[in-house]
Amino acid sequence: MKNCLLNLFLAIVLFVSIVFQLDAQSRISVYAQGGVLVGTPFGEIPEGATGRPGVRASTGIEMKWTATKIFSVHLGALFAHKSNEFQTPVTGKYNISDGILGIRLPFPINVKYTGTVQGAISNKYVDIPIYGGVQVGRRTMLTIGYQYSHLLDGQFDGTADVRALALNFPGQEFDESHLLREDDHAAIAGMHYLLFDQLEMRLRFGFGLNNIFTEIPEGMSSMRNLYLGVMLAYGFPL
Repeated sequence: MKNCLLNLFLAIVLFVSIVFQLDAQSRISVYAQGGVLVGTPFGEIPEGATGRPGVRASTGIEMKWTATKIFSVHLGALFAHKSNEFQTPVTGKYNISDGILGIRLPFPINVKYTGTVQGAISNKYVDIPIYGGVQVGRRTMLTIGYQYSHLLDGQFDGTADVRALALNFPGQEFDESHLLREDDHAAIAGMHYLLFDQLEMRLRFGFGLNNIFTEIPEGMSSMRNLYLGVMLAYGFPL
C-alpha cells in the first residue's frame, strides 16, 4: 500500500505542477464516476478449459485538465474489483505417501495424476489511470494512456478432483493467493461520449502489461488482466 500511495502522491504533484503553469484559458474539472468492469485475468487456455469472466463494480474520481479545444489530460483514482471463475483439466506429479498415510515420509512416492480444477480469482485493486484525450466531435473523445494498479486484497483458490493410479482424491482445496503480484501495469484506451450537460458515458479497455503472479502456479500459464470498463461520469467544473 505504501508504494501505491507514493505513486499516487507523485502523480498528483506532477499534475498540479503542470496545472499551475497553464494560462487563464485552461480549465479543470473533477468527475465522479461509477460502473462495472467486465473481463478476466487471461493467459494460455488449456484444451478443455472453460471459464466465466467477472462482472464487478468500479467507482472513483478523475481530474480533467482541458489544455486546448481538442486535447485534455486525465488523472484518476478508482476502486476496481477484477475476477473470474474457471474450470480446467490438470496433470502433474502427486506424492501418494501424503495422501495415503497422512504423513510426510523422508522420501516422496510420486505418481502421475490427472484431474479437474475449479477455481476463482478475485482481486481488489486501486487503479490510477493517467491518459490523454482527443476530442473528435462535439460529443466524442478518444483516449489512450497508462494505468498503475495496486492490489488491496487478492484471492486465488478453489478445489481439485484428482486421480492417481487407482486412487481418487475429490475436493482437494488449494489456496495460492500468496502468489498474486501486488503491482500491476496496463495500457488503456477508450472513448468518452457526452450524453448531456456534464454527464458522460465512458468505455475503457485495459490490457495488462505483466503477469499477475509472482510465480506461475503449477499447471497454469502466465496471466494478465484484460478488462473493459463501462462507466457513467459526472463532471464538476472548478
